[in-house]
Amino acid sequence: MPPPEAAADRSARATEARVLRGERVPQLVGMSVAARLLGAELSRQLAADARAALDAAALQEQLGCDEVTAKTLAASIAAWILDRARGIAARCEARADEWLGQAHRVEGRAEVLEELLGRGRSIDTPGATPAAE
Repeated sequence: MPPPEAAADRSARATEARVLRGERVPQLVGMSVAARLLGAELSRQLAADARAALDAAALQEQLGCDEVTAKTLAASIAAWILDRARGIAARCEARADEWLGQAHRVEGRAEVLEELLGRGRSIDTPGATPAAE
């Protein structure tokens, strides 16, 4: 019969594997998907804002400036908004990739824990012999 510490260690590792698979992996995948969706939605919204900013007549009326100034400002504002949209989308995509990578690593850890538990080995003892049943 294995010592009580070994049984506690196995129980802790089994719990960790369940938490990783049941909670952490879905959480990371969900965060990744949400970041991608948020990046796409923000980009669409900012593109719509950029189109609205191109309305030099509305800008001229709002600012009380001449037509040439309004057209120049409209183009600059729209370019700035589109640049921000690209930056936001890139940051969201980078975070999504990071979280998806973490999900893969966590999934790998869970697989290793489950494999070692199935063999009756301790993860900290490479080459350990299977526990007597």
